[in-house]
Amino acid sequence: AFSSLNNESFRSETEIAVNSRDIVVKSNMGTNITEGWKIIGVYDYGQLSGVMQDSIRYVLLLAVISLLLASSIILVISRSLTRRLKIVSVHLNELEKQHFDMIEMPKGHDEIGQVMQEFNHMAGKIQSLIENEYISNMRNQQLELERQKAEINALQSQMNPHFLFNTLE
Repeated sequence: AFSSLNNESFRSETEIAVNSRDIVVKSNMGTNITEGWKIIGVYDYGQLSGVMQDSIRYVLLLAVISLLLASSIILVISRSLTRRLKIVSVHLNELEKQHFDMIEMPKGHDEIGQVMQEFNHMAGKIQSLIENEYISNMRNQQLELERQKAEINALQSQMNPHFLFNTLE
């Protein structure tokens, strides 16, 4: 701490009493007005170490808080991604078994949300194509059955006149 500016507050470098535990900081003043002047600061090591320890504690506390906050954010994001990827995986396994259930999900705008939307689109398209193919096969089988019935009816109608003709003869 400085006292009022009087001649007693200004001392030469040799007049300053320094203990072995004190820290001395010297700085030359390099302006035209103060040419040749030095500023010498003498600090008590105990006070400086206390301030430095407080600073170190504060920095370590901030580092721990930052680490915990970043870890919790990473954990939340990874759980969300893992949960949604498991849902997609389960539905893909069900798709292999020809269960075309859509994924019920909130609309996500990230990559996994897009994968889910495309899965739903693909499952719907596959189910539609299978239904169309099934209906087409049913129609073809029905037409084939009707054709066979018509052939049998035609053969029977050809056989009936011959049988009648042979009977009458």
